Amino acid sequence: MSAPRRALLVIDVQNAYFSGPLRIAHPPVSESLPNLVRAIDAAHAHGVPVVVIQHTTVVDAPVFAEGSDGWALHPQVAARPREHHVLKARPSAFAGTDLAAWLAARDIDTVTVVGYMTHNCNASSVFEAFHRGLRVEVLADASGALAYANAAGQASAEEIHRVFSVVFHSNFAAVVSTEAWIAALQAGQTLQPYNVLSSHQRARGDTASPTPTVVRSRDFTGTRAWEALPIARLDGVGVRLHWTDQPYVWHVNDGQEIFAVLDGRVRMHWRRHGTEQTALLETGDVFHAPEGTEHVAHPQGAARILVIEREGSL
Repeated sequence: MSAPRRALLVIDVQNAYFSGPLRIAHPPVSESLPNLVRAIDAAHAHGVPVVVIQHTTVVDAPVFAEGSDGWALHPQVAARPREHHVLKARPSAFAGTDLAAWLAARDIDTVTVVGYMTHNCNASSVFEAFHRGLRVEVLADASGALAYANAAGQASAEEIHRVFSVVFHSNFAAVVSTEAWIAALQAGQTLQPYNVLSSHQRARGDTASPTPTVVRSRDFTGTRAWEALPIARLDGVGVRLHWTDQPYVWHVNDGQEIFAVLDGRVRMHWRRHGTEQTALLETGDVFHAPEGTEHVAHPQGAARILVIEREGSL
C-alpha cells in the first residue's frame, strides 16, 4: 500500500470551547490543545496540508456569532500557518463548503480529524468523509467532548468521548493518539480501523488469537520476563541477534516471535484485527508478536535486538 496523501482537518478550535458554558470537559483542553498543536506542527514538518475549519452563525446567535470573541480561533491555532480556511454553518465540515473539492484537487485520500466536539462536528465530518470514500483518522487525545442531559437520558463527557471513539474505530476511522499518528507520518504508514465484526468479537471476548504484548523492563526482573510470555511454552525455539539502525520490513510471522531490546530504542509497529498500533521500546523492553501479527521494527538509531522465535517463523 502506498503512503497516504493526508490532510489535517482542524475543526472548530474556537474560544467558545475554552471558556464559558461550552468549555470542553473530556479530555480537558489543557491536555487536548497541546496535542492538537503538536499535530499541526508535525503536519507542516511532513508536508501535510492543514485545513482550519471555523463554525460561524449569525451575529445575534448565543454562541459562535461571527465576529465575537467566542467565534474567534484560539490564538495557538490562529498564529499558525494553514493551507486552507473553511467557514461552515452546519456540523459537517463538508456541508455547504468547498472542502470536498479542495481535497479532491490535491488528490488527498486521507483526512485526519482533530478539534471539537468529538460527538458533534467531528463526528459529522468523520461520517461524511467516510461516505465520500476518504480514509479517516481521529486523534482522540487532540479532541474532546461535553456532558449532555436531555429527555433521552444523560451521559458524561468521558462516556460520550469514549463511546464515539469506539464507534469510529469500529468501521469509520482509525482512532489513535497524537504520538502514534506522528510516528505513522514519519514512517509513511496507513492507519486502519477495526471492522464491525472484529469489534463485536472483542467485546464478547471471542477473538481468535491473543494480541501483541509489550512488557516494560520496569515490570520485571531477571527471568520473570520470559516466564510471563508464551515463548516459554514453545518448542523448537531459535535465537537471532541483530545490531542495526535499519528498519525491518513489514511481514506476517507464521510462528510466534519475541523481540527484546538489549541496547538502544526501537519503535515497533504492528497490524492486527484491522488496526495498526505502535509502541516505543526502550532498552530491556520486550515485544511479543503472536502468530499472524503483521509487524515491523524501526530502530531509533543503532540498536541491538534479540529475536527469539519458534522454528518456522519468518
